[in-house]
Amino acid sequence: MNDNKLPLRKCVACGQMLPKDQLFRVAIVDGKVQLDISLKAQSRGAWVCKNEKCILLAEKKSPLTEHLKHLFQKR
Repeated sequence: MNDNKLPLRKCVACGQMLPKDQLFRVAIVDGKVQLDISLKAQSRGAWVCKNEKCILLAEKKSPLTEHLKHLFQKR
């Protein structure tokens, strides 16, 4: 594997696979959905594209919240 390549992650809003530096990571921390700036929060997380369209879609249709709730219930 080439060391210059970043791992791919899937946006929960649009479903597109992108390098993780092009996405925001959100996680459930202390029972609340929060932006994970460090990308290392000790919890399950979801990824959203860094564009307004995907962020608004995630808020409007709530796939992000539903995705995180599903992951949180699996624990």
